[in-house]
Amino acid sequence: VLDLTPHVQNTDVPIDVKLCCREAVRKQELPSYGIGTEVVKFFEDETGKQRPFHGVVISYDSKSKYYRVLYEDEDEEDLLRDEVSEILVTEVDHGSKDPPTVGSYAIHVAVCEYADPDRVFDELIGKRAVNFVIPALSLESVKQKAIESLKQRTASIDNARGSNNDCDVFSLLCPIAKTVIETPVRGRDCNHFQCFDLRNFLHANKNPSAGRWRCGICQSFLSCEDLVQCGLFCAMLGDLQADVSSTCHKVSFETSGRWKLIEQQKVDVAKAEIPVNREPRSEPEVIDLS
Repeated sequence: VLDLTPHVQNTDVPIDVKLCCREAVRKQELPSYGIGTEVVKFFEDETGKQRPFHGVVISYDSKSKYYRVLYEDEDEEDLLRDEVSEILVTEVDHGSKDPPTVGSYAIHVAVCEYADPDRVFDELIGKRAVNFVIPALSLESVKQKAIESLKQRTASIDNARGSNNDCDVFSLLCPIAKTVIETPVRGRDCNHFQCFDLRNFLHANKNPSAGRWRCGICQSFLSCEDLVQCGLFCAMLGDLQADVSSTCHKVSFETSGRWKLIEQQKVDVAKAEIPVNREPRSEPEVIDLS
């Protein structure tokens, strides 16, 4: 933007501004349609109904930029390039002289077989012969990644706050149904180690809703092919599942690779004596109205 106001004494007088370039800037010319280009457009026929009329480009005026189109009923029409593009018959869309899909509608029908969540569960864990089974991550691989992540996080916290937090806490309850996890899974690309239960995940997604197929922890979109079974959670559940309850379900994972169930802390709340301000009751005043 050029502001020439400081250089003009009387701004009420109109001025002309010319910009000169060393080289002329040419607008890119779009390819033109040749003679014989096929088009199809909807018009009313003699019965008053809309139907497609096929036509071809018979000439082009380079000065006015108009294409002349001759239709099958011998009518002619002059159109600009964009107008021709809208009614152009292309092999990609049609492969024939059918009416164009511009402004049209289509219905897609998919025939699907319903599979209940329990059947899908059996397929995903390999109890049924299918093409896809959820891959399992080994205990050692997950443990090593969890230790490295914990050490990095602990180092950053220590430098910032001077704390000594050398453990991470996981829950053996499924965040979806609040029940003990039986088959621990999570998203392959999720940035957390916390898992949820596979069967609960499938049952939660059996009914159509806006929140379907989301991770139970980070709410990222997940398909069944995005899931992995966690070897670390499988090992922790194998050791501690018998002692897990709705009130005792958190596991402490240390940088040494060991884990232990965090016992429920019982807090005894002593009954505080509430002082009561008891003033001596005075006898009510009696007024004789007789």
